[in-house]
Amino acid sequence: MGRQDLDGSFPNGVCGVRRLKDLLSDSNVRRRIRQARGIFLGLDFDGTLAPLRLRPCDAVLPEGVLVLLRRLARTSDIRVVLISGRGLADLKKKVPVPEAWFSGSHGLQFHVQGRTTSVRVSGKGTLALRRLERTLRARIGKIPGVIFESKGPAFAVHYRMTEGAVRKQVVSVLEEALADVRAGVGIKGGRGKEVAEFLVDVVGDKGGALRKLLARWRRKEILPVFIGDDLTDETAFREVNRLGGISVLVGEREGASAARYALSDPQAVARFLGDLDAWRGRMPDPSKTRRAR
Repeated sequence: MGRQDLDGSFPNGVCGVRRLKDLLSDSNVRRRIRQARGIFLGLDFDGTLAPLRLRPCDAVLPEGVLVLLRRLARTSDIRVVLISGRGLADLKKKVPVPEAWFSGSHGLQFHVQGRTTSVRVSGKGTLALRRLERTLRARIGKIPGVIFESKGPAFAVHYRMTEGAVRKQVVSVLEEALADVRAGVGIKGGRGKEVAEFLVDVVGDKGGALRKLLARWRRKEILPVFIGDDLTDETAFREVNRLGGISVLVGEREGASAARYALSDPQAVARFLGDLDAWRGRMPDPSKTRRAR
């Protein structure tokens, strides 16, 4: 569980330069949610809805959270949106909520209202990505505890199960690959919680995915919310902040975050979803509001 200080706030970053407000105890959040005519609920999966596991394939959405998501997704004034680094097919399997919208592979894949689309990527970039994956598999793929996750226009290398000198070796190889990517080879990459991710270098990230999906929901006076736990969620936090929404960091990690609120762990996320489910009945009905004008 993330460390919460006595004043109810959470330290943000190693030095605690800026404190994040606890989402569950902030009365302003409750007021804004009740007054909004629509809630765009953006959610990461790993470390947010489901606890992190040593192997990504072992991550499971708690049954109670699934029930809440299905109920929220069937509410006309709440749009449930999953935005994850996982591949789209895998994400949909992990979160079986038919009414939800999905974006996988960091904004490169989408499933909205029964239709699946992907951002067009260059053949050159795809070849470079596959070549890099083969190279890394040859160098570190047989090391116990290293897990490769292929997901269409992207792949990830997890090393959560490594330790000591072996971990240092794996991190050194991945840092070398990330440095090459930054030098420009048609691929982009980044580090997360004991994972390195590489994807074809096109305009796509979680912030861009959130912006595209928000535009698809043609509704006025929407309150955007995004909840995530990792470095790759920062673009979504910044986009939500730009729109005047609610950005929420789950747990603790090194470095400052653009998020303005905090939840300690996935269990706290579940409690917030339950609160949201309870508050939705007190949200104003847009049709009644229009008739009153």
